[in-house]
Amino acid sequence: MEEKILQPRRGAIAKCSLGRIGLITSESMQHVIYGDKTEGFSWVGIQLTDGEVNGVGGDEGKVIKQKIGSVWMSREPKVICYIDDIIELIEENFNITI
Repeated sequence: MEEKILQPRRGAIAKCSLGRIGLITSESMQHVIYGDKTEGFSWVGIQLTDGEVNGVGGDEGKVIKQKIGSVWMSREPKVICYIDDIIELIEENFNITI
């Protein structure tokens, strides 16, 4: 079976290169300034998990604390699913309308 690769878009639940899960809220990639003060373009959204990650790039060697609801971003997010697909599953399996 061929694996379907989901593309980043608003409403996608995705994993960043640090392994953190976020919900993409931007319509397209945005110009951002990263924690290490470098600039680039990333998909932007909100963090869906709490935890700590080891920094990369200019933040290498640092432990970065992240909380649910904080800013999340990724240059190349690995999309897990889309929020509208989850809503559809909930509606079908629990017989409710969201």
